[in-house]
Formats: sequence, structure tokens, C-alpha cells
Amino acid sequence: MATYFYGVNIGAEDSTVTIATSTTGKDVEVAVNSSTNVATRDALEIAIEKLKVAIIRAPYPPL
Repeated sequence: MATYFYGVNIGAEDSTVTIATSTTGKDVEVAVNSSTNVATRDALEIAIEKLKVAIIRAPYPPL
């Protein structure tokens, strides 16, 4: 397994999301390490939903 990067630029269409094995260089990027506990699509969807909730609840910018 490997690490996969999902990336998209702000204002871009859904169809422009990039999936790659190295950084995408996009405005927003999520890295998924499928070598550890993200062995299934279901596990990935649950983790992404938790990230979404955390982003919604946190002030922006968070740091």
C-alpha cells in the first residue's frame, strides 16, 4: 500500500480533483496512508467525515 494525496483548488469543479501518489500542489490537499488503518473505502469515508466535522466546528484559521 502507499500514501495517496487528494487535492483540489478553491473554486474548481468536482471533476478537477486530483488523486496522486505524491503531493498534488493544490489549494486543499488530504493525504491518506493506506498502509496503516485505512484499508477500506468505508474506513476512509468515516475518517473524512470526522475531518469535515472538525473543520466545521473549528474557527478559521485554526492556528
